Amino acid sequence: MLTTPPHLALSTLSVSTSLPPKKVIEWASGAGFRGILLDSARAGIRPRDLDRSARRGLASALRRLELTLAGLELWIPPQHYASTQHAERALSAVLSSIDLLAELAALVETDRTLTLTLPPQDADEAIATVIESAHRAEITIASATWPPRESTDDAPIGVALDPRAILRTGDDPIAIAAASQLPPAAARWSYASRRPEEVIDPLGYASSLDVAGFKGAVALDLRDAIDPETDAQAALDAWAQADPFHS
Repeated sequence: MLTTPPHLALSTLSVSTSLPPKKVIEWASGAGFRGILLDSARAGIRPRDLDRSARRGLASALRRLELTLAGLELWIPPQHYASTQHAERALSAVLSSIDLLAELAALVETDRTLTLTLPPQDADEAIATVIESAHRAEITIASATWPPRESTDDAPIGVALDPRAILRTGDDPIAIAAASQLPPAAARWSYASRRPEEVIDPLGYASSLDVAGFKGAVALDLRDAIDPETDAQAALDAWAQADPFHS
């Protein structure tokens, strides 16, 4: 029986890129989020944009606003890992994001999870390098590719449940979450006012995550929102209704 649902963490993918990272963090806190998932491809968050002082400043801002860092996300097209033109750059971005997340985790309360989309097959050499780096940094890779990439038991790669992607394959995200043999490494929930058919029931989803043993924050994905600010509040309100203690 669901006791209390996991809280929502804002995915910064849909927040205006004209806002500096600290303004985005302040906006998330003011809107009522308890956590934030930062896009490590975003200007001002990219590892190359943050020296040690800037990383400490980012961690300080999160602590001051009492926001948990719900990990990083990096949305590189899966085919880039096996592309002669893009593979080196893609791998470099993943490895530097792993290092950034490990450093931030030493400074502020952090979910040590990097969410991305790995290729379902191929690019074995690149994936082996990612696994080695993640092992060393004690970072979990959560892949939102659906169907998921096969992984060995000892590899630090898990499934990021992304209802948006799962629905587009014709599968049922709630049933899949409930039937998970292992807790997902990450979970997302889309509030899609442009695609209302992709907004799944928050109570059913939260309950299925509970059955699966998921203990992290759920990343709110607003990429298909018409007005991210308005829809973020609507999503928070809708998610709160899944809380049996909400009144």
